Amino acid sequence: MAISTGSVLSVVRCMTRKPQSDRPTTFISLLLTRMTYGPPEMLVMNGALPGGRAPEYLRLNEKVLDLVRYFSKANKPLGTQCHGPQVLAAAGILEGRKLTAYPAIKPELKRAGAKWVEANKSFSNASIDGNLTSAPAWPGHPELLRSFLEMLGTKITA
Repeated sequence: MAISTGSVLSVVRCMTRKPQSDRPTTFISLLLTRMTYGPPEMLVMNGALPGGRAPEYLRLNEKVLDLVRYFSKANKPLGTQCHGPQVLAAAGILEGRKLTAYPAIKPELKRAGAKWVEANKSFSNASIDGNLTSAPAWPGHPELLRSFLEMLGTKITA
């Protein structure tokens, strides 16, 4: 799979809910070994299916962590929501960064040096810190996308 300039790379919509399956990590390993960087313009790390299990496995894959570090070092837009920041924490890129996420991973993110932004009551808010935008859960999709577009210099008019 070749990723060309201007493309959006999302590597997390692959989680299976079968606890004994090695499919998620196998799928991601296969995806990353066949991918050439061409270079993509942004990276989205979602929490995947309900329960946020994909980041739990993705953060164990060094190629995924290298990909996250690449985007961080290149100062390209990074988007994350729900449990997705677990991958960013494992990649070691959260020191001093402001973000929000699903509240259950707040202690992990704070230990990674992140500055925590509380979710609003409806979980519909998003946070922007430089090239990083984050939302606490799926109700934040509109704000997450709005902030992504803002980072890319897109003007939204009614």
